[in-house]
Amino acid sequence: MRLFILLGLSACTAAEPPATFTEVYEEILFQSCGFSSCHGGSAGAPYLSDAQEAYDSLVDVESNAKEGAILVVPGDPDNSYLIQKMEAAPDIEGDEMPPSSPLDAEIIERIRSWIADGARQN
Repeated sequence: MRLFILLGLSACTAAEPPATFTEVYEEILFQSCGFSSCHGGSAGAPYLSDAQEAYDSLVDVESNAKEGAILVVPGDPDNSYLIQKMEAAPDIEGDEMPPSSPLDAEIIERIRSWIADGARQN
């Protein structure tokens, strides 16, 4: 009887499924970073105004700002420079991203979830 109750309780507290790239792109990156003055035009790399180009310029790509830093390391959010920039890690080059107003922890956690799940395109 106890096992049944414990199993029932654990099902109620199941974690949210990992984010998809579509969610990360449409709900976060495009909305927060894809402006023409930021990553939506010639102003900055990576280019985030188009979903395919955004994916191609983030996953397994070296940062333009910090030599040897990979923007998104599939399966490894802690070593993904994108996360380090969003969390204002002490050894980043330049400003925290986005520079105007930091993202909420919940939003960064959705990006971490997508990366931890392998940073798949879909």
